[in-house]
Amino acid sequence: MKEAGLIPERDVRLCVVGDGARWIWKAIKEIFPDAIQVLDYYHANEHIYKAAEVIYDNSEEAQEWAEATITRLFVGEIEEVVNDLGKMKAHNEEVQNEIRQFITLFKGEQRQNEL
Repeated sequence: MKEAGLIPERDVRLCVVGDGARWIWKAIKEIFPDAIQVLDYYHANEHIYKAAEVIYDNSEEAQEWAEATITRLFVGEIEEVVNDLGKMKAHNEEVQNEIRQFITLFKGEQRQNEL
């Protein structure tokens, strides 16, 4: 695409939607270094529910947190969600790792730096 000149980079802004796999972000970064990378809605929700399951022992609390978090992300409160997660107290290493992964997925600058 790039070599064929199908996308005139200087004339457009690019946004790439992916599932969060590092290899995808890395490939996009190599081809289109200035493209904005966005985690798709389905996989974002999947990660939110996974995080909720390990953060909360109670399934009702997990459901409430996941739905509230999805709503907050939908209305653009990404930075606030990431900051709140950073303040959470993990009760074991599994929870800490899940919180860390969640923050990495939703904080674009951090993801970009890890590639």
